[in-house]
Amino acid sequence: MKLYHSLFSVEDYRPGYPRFSALVAADNSFNLCRRFSNLRTRLLLLKQDRLFILEKQLERIDREETAVLFLGSSRCDNNKERSSVLSDIDAALAEYGVPDFLEYCKAAV
Repeated sequence: MKLYHSLFSVEDYRPGYPRFSALVAADNSFNLCRRFSNLRTRLLLLKQDRLFILEKQLERIDREETAVLFLGSSRCDNNKERSSVLSDIDAALAEYGVPDFLEYCKAAV
C-alpha cells in the first residue's frame, strides 16, 4: 500500500507510532480519534461549579460591603477580598473559555 503523506510515503516512516500516525494522517477516512466526550463534559461541569462558587463569594462580598463607593468604582475599591475573588474569576473564566471546550459545547448542541 503506497499512501503518501507530505513528500514521503507511509513506508518511509519508521515502524511504530511514526508509521502508524503517517498512515492515519494520509487520508481523512482513516482518522478515528476518540473525542473523550464524557471526560470533557466532566471537566466542563467542574469548571462551571468552580465559577458558581466564585460567583457566590463575590455576591456575598458585595452584600457585606460597607463602603458603597467601592461598589461603584473599581478604581476606588480597596476591598482586597473582592479583588482576589475577581482575579480568581478572571482566571477561571479564561480556563473555561478555552477554545476546545467552546468548540465541544457548540458541537454538543
